[in-house]
Amino acid sequence: MVTSTDLIVTAIAGELSIEVTQVQNTLKLLANGNTIPFITRYRKDTTGGLDEVILRKIYDRANYLRKLSMRKRKVLNEIKEQDQLTPELSKKIREAITLEEVNDLFRPFSKDEETKAAIARKQGLEPLAQMIFSGSMDKGTGEEITQQFVNEDLGIASPKQAIAGAIEIVTEMIANKAEIWPIIREVSYLEGIIQSQGDERSDPERKFQQYHNYQDSLSDIPSHRLLAINRGDKLGALQVKLLLPETKIIDWLQRTFVQQYDSIFLDELEQAIEQAFYEHILPQIRKELKRKTKKMAEVQAYKSFATNLRKLLLKPPFQGLNVMGIDPGFRTGCKIAIVDKTGKFLHHETIFPHPPVNNLFEAKEQLHKLVKKYYIGAVAIGDGTASRQTEELIAEIIQESPRQDLGYILLSEAGASVYSVSEIARKEFPELDPTIRSAIHIARRLIDPLSELVKVEPKSLGIGLYQHDVNQERLAEVLQVVVESCVNQIGVNVNSASIPLLENVSGIDKELAEAIVTYREQNGKIHSRQELLKVPGMTAEIFKQAAGFLKVFNGKNILDQTFIHPESYDATLKLLSKIDTKPEDYQLSQKISALKAQIALRSDLLNQLIQELDIGLYTLKDILKALERPRFDPRDELPKTILQKKAFSLKDLKPGMILEGRIKNVVDFGAFVDIGLKTDGLLHISELSENYISNPYQVVTVGDPVIVKVLSIDVERERISLSMKGIDQEHL
Repeated sequence: MVTSTDLIVTAIAGELSIEVTQVQNTLKLLANGNTIPFITRYRKDTTGGLDEVILRKIYDRANYLRKLSMRKRKVLNEIKEQDQLTPELSKKIREAITLEEVNDLFRPFSKDEETKAAIARKQGLEPLAQMIFSGSMDKGTGEEITQQFVNEDLGIASPKQAIAGAIEIVTEMIANKAEIWPIIREVSYLEGIIQSQGDERSDPERKFQQYHNYQDSLSDIPSHRLLAINRGDKLGALQVKLLLPETKIIDWLQRTFVQQYDSIFLDELEQAIEQAFYEHILPQIRKELKRKTKKMAEVQAYKSFATNLRKLLLKPPFQGLNVMGIDPGFRTGCKIAIVDKTGKFLHHETIFPHPPVNNLFEAKEQLHKLVKKYYIGAVAIGDGTASRQTEELIAEIIQESPRQDLGYILLSEAGASVYSVSEIARKEFPELDPTIRSAIHIARRLIDPLSELVKVEPKSLGIGLYQHDVNQERLAEVLQVVVESCVNQIGVNVNSASIPLLENVSGIDKELAEAIVTYREQNGKIHSRQELLKVPGMTAEIFKQAAGFLKVFNGKNILDQTFIHPESYDATLKLLSKIDTKPEDYQLSQKISALKAQIALRSDLLNQLIQELDIGLYTLKDILKALERPRFDPRDELPKTILQKKAFSLKDLKPGMILEGRIKNVVDFGAFVDIGLKTDGLLHISELSENYISNPYQVVTVGDPVIVKVLSIDVERERISLSMKGIDQEHL
């Protein structure tokens, strides 16, 4: 017997073009409590090497199809209880592939409040309604026939009342025809127009000026524009309408339901059709389209936010140099924090180089002393208030300093103030003022972006426009998935990881993360992965999910610093013994490379190793990869952070100038570029490539270094237009 689970598995396999067994095995692993990061990295042999994206699609799609299956069962039971379930209707419901389709089929049987049609049926007008709907009456007059239904005891005092009641029934009959809804939805979506109107009275600040007299195709409007219009509508700055092809739909309904043009009730049927459309169908379609387009725009926005967040979190660490973090300010001064190359806080002080104090000479003297005393290699400046003036000051310090490698970078302050007053910040630096914590946070963002940014709620990191216009609960879920994915992709140093970093590791929650940190504080450095089993709350099952992502550097077992899971240690040691080496061999990397070269030349060697080691193909490949590069960090292969040495202002820009920058944010209509000014330049989507592109991500992503040409500068409005067209990006 085919079960609902079998149907779900088959459907997902078909949609994703993968094998049924891959879906079955994945769902079984998930049902057994395995996390997606763990399955992605350590159960490739079971899933056939499915990546994280496909695994999440299986997870999400299975949840939807389970909801669909439950909804079908509920609908079938309710219709059966009403004694109206026919074999044909049952078949249609069971074969429906969307919740929308099931709800359309259930529409006639939903138990809402008593309708006008229901009242008319109680008055005995169903037969008259059938005559109108079928168009079968072509002899006599309508008045003669309707006279038969006059019954004052039932509330029908005249033929006119009888006709009105019968039309209500026909109206409901038409609206309840499930087969018309998908067609009307499609036509309305494809040919619908969204229109917005506004003026200086409704939008005095002109925030939505470009949408004051705007319209676009409902099916083609870019998601960012739809979200902006929705925001304007919500704030009362815009009046928004959905214009649908009403005449076309009504004409189609007339052709669909009018079968006999010589019917004496033709006028009544046509009236019922229009009434069904305007009273039942149109309001519902408008609601659905508004919901559908908003959801589509939100989905696109989630993707954009998720991509931006991933790029932000996976920026490469700035290694090997002490860093000065500066949280700029005018009246309250610039807060300075010094951290060493590991992020350890060393020193703080405040300078007042800007108005109203204007103690520039003393500030420069202090900065020079700090650079020399702490051997500063980089200065990280928050991009908030007074950042431009502070940048100019630091640029002067760099020019005057004998240090050749000294440079600075402007970093986004988004989320720094949130961190500075958070519980984790208070625990880390209980004695320090929030502004000093903010400066430390800015410095650490440069040294190890991932470790520091996980301390801030993702929504506070400035990862995209209109993030406050989407479903906040869903946005939080999407962003949390990204954070967990990034943390597990990189792994964490179990002896230095903070609680926020640890709680994003596969299988670990906040309580266990706190227990790990407490164990470190009480017992000192953790010397092996195996020692983690001594942490209160660390069960064998949690250890299995988490161990591979928790790295122990300079511990008892060199394998503990790799992504090799402890369950594969025996196989790994057997493999190493076959090539006469050990994990601590300083020539290990070269020997593994040589083994891989042999495998490439001998097709039988790979299968031989798989059988002798009793492991799968994917596991063997991953072991070889980890042994060849034991301390591999995926971020090492990304472009390094570029430090600046000289500041320039908006007024220094000229059309045609060629500048180096970095992609700061990507939106549907293009990308914003940090070119070292307070104002980011805009690369419109049309200026990203010589070729047509439909999505900026086809060319750039957040964090990418780029070379751009200045097209135009609007100093008054602080806007810069840039282009990448005709510029060779290969030399970055």
